[in-house]
Amino acid sequence: PLLGTSTTEDFTPEFEVSSENEVWAQSVWSKINLPPTRKKIGLFFGGNPDRPERLWPAEYWGDLAVRLQKNALFSLVAIVPPEDLLSGSRALEKGIYPQIASRLLSNPPVFSDRDLARVAAFLTGLDLLVCVDGGLFHIAVAAGVPTLGLFFKTDPACWKPPVPWATVLRPPDDIPKSLLPEEVYQQICEMVVKSNYV
Repeated sequence: PLLGTSTTEDFTPEFEVSSENEVWAQSVWSKINLPPTRKKIGLFFGGNPDRPERLWPAEYWGDLAVRLQKNALFSLVAIVPPEDLLSGSRALEKGIYPQIASRLLSNPPVFSDRDLARVAAFLTGLDLLVCVDGGLFHIAVAAGVPTLGLFFKTDPACWKPPVPWATVLRPPDDIPKSLLPEEVYQQICEMVVKSNYV
């Protein structure tokens, strides 16, 4: 559950993960069994299809995913919308993973769940989540997950929570194609090397 701000003007969002969901997420991660020395980078291959101007191109997601797979420091984790998920505008959110899966060097672990509390618990196992601005961005940040948000047509000054583990990339012209995969990859490297967010 999302908790409101206190009277002390602390605007840090919070999403409390129950101990039951923590245990569930640990079980899922143990089955995935990624090398412990690699940083787990989650890419969310979803977003509201009714707002294409706020979605990063599938081709760019594919470029970024392949680049991450080529780096021995990283393990790619694909986060995909659950089947038949309706976005905030009630549009069917299919995601783009099927469009890029054939380009990948190997099949990454793929995670999907309808229960937002379990999703938040799973995301806390990542070293970094990369996603467009939307519901999952805010849930991840509220759960304390280091998150890189890709913002287009929305103002981070209004929508990015003021916490050190949330970072935003936004091209000056607000056009998704203007934010190149290389820029996102470099920001991922910087955030993971920094890795002490608090």
